[in-house]
Amino acid sequence: MKVYLIALAFLITNNLLFSQQNRNFKYDVGISYGLNPANLKLGQYGLYFRNELNDKWHLKYALTHNKTISDDRQTKVLIYENGAEKILRTQGEFQVHFASRFGTDYSPINYLRLGAEAILGYAKGNSYIVDENEDPNYDYGIDHIFEYNNTSVPNIDQSSVQQRSQYVQFVDANHYLSTGVSIQIGTYFSFLKRWEIGVNYSPELVRYNLLNTESKSIVVGPYDTGFTSFNVVNHFVNFDLKFKL
Repeated sequence: MKVYLIALAFLITNNLLFSQQNRNFKYDVGISYGLNPANLKLGQYGLYFRNELNDKWHLKYALTHNKTISDDRQTKVLIYENGAEKILRTQGEFQVHFASRFGTDYSPINYLRLGAEAILGYAKGNSYIVDENEDPNYDYGIDHIFEYNNTSVPNIDQSSVQQRSQYVQFVDANHYLSTGVSIQIGTYFSFLKRWEIGVNYSPELVRYNLLNTESKSIVVGPYDTGFTSFNVVNHFVNFDLKFKL
């Protein structure tokens, strides 16, 4: 009886191993992280699902999250001058972007993958100003900057030159509908039957369509309130890990 049970267990195990080795996986799920060469702090995180159409084509769906910063409204503009003291202002916007993506992957040969995606998402942009002294070593510069902005100086670490010489204020919250396209070119390698790692270069063009603006605070001095829709070109080097189903 034991011999029969051992033989049966061997046949079942062998059949499972054989079917596992020859199984053609139709789906995979994965995570990705994209480095932005222009600013390594502004990476992109993603969750992907793919459906195989044939041995060369996949449909793919994804949810991604990334951040962008634009400082192009005002850059170190002189807003106050009194003798040797000068206050310079930079105005920009910090955007947090959530997007859904739909596209295809194409593998013409082993280890090479080409892709394209349509992008639809939502972004919230926080408009801000940064006031600073032309001379960061000016001992009373931070007091005069806060005085200019009708604000008391907070209790800050006096050992930080940046904290002593800058005043930062978030002013408006802007809401955007995002649409765009992205392309990818990269390579991939499979391991342990079900796993795959890859790296690709992915430029993308995203249109931020302004929906509305919320005023958060009042700003002293020159400030550009003419918020409009705009385009952004991002470049990412993506690293991904996929599990086949």
